[in-house]
Amino acid sequence: KAFILKHPESIVSIYLLQKYFVQQGSTNLQEISQILDVLLQTQPEASQLMSIKRTLDAQEKVKVGMKAPDFMLRDIQGSLQDLSHYKDSTLLLCFWANWQNDSKEAMRSLRRVKREEWSRKVSIVSVSLDLAKVSWRTALRVDSIPGHHICDLHAWENSAVKAYGISELPTFVLIDTDNKIVAREN
Repeated sequence: KAFILKHPESIVSIYLLQKYFVQQGSTNLQEISQILDVLLQTQPEASQLMSIKRTLDAQEKVKVGMKAPDFMLRDIQGSLQDLSHYKDSTLLLCFWANWQNDSKEAMRSLRRVKREEWSRKVSIVSVSLDLAKVSWRTALRVDSIPGHHICDLHAWENSAVKAYGISELPTFVLIDTDNKIVAREN
């Protein structure tokens, strides 16, 4: 933080902000915003900083206790999925990608969780950030990943990824029957 504030014009400062604050899943969004504002004053055209700002703005809107943003995406069968499809159950949104080992392993672990008692009241929707339909479908089949599956092949440009301020994988968002976010884990 000291380096960033001392050298806000440096590209290294952008890297340090991204690496040690944003990607580490810091829960202090206010601190990140303050550092970001300093960098934006000296580098207002930096696309990486603008991307971080968009992500932080989205994360600010999807904190625990807030209303979950709606999404409308096609599932693996081509059916449109949105929050209204899950109004009678708790919803676990799982953001992951086949190409990211930690998120792939987390999705595999849902098999064990799906067998537990609570899972009968929880709907699982996996939102994949994959770019290749064949490898995504293969991972679903081989790893027996449970739930409804969404992948629009737009990766980080997926509308749900943007609406929920996803900046790392895996990310899990638990939404209750009143469409309130009750938990979020990156």
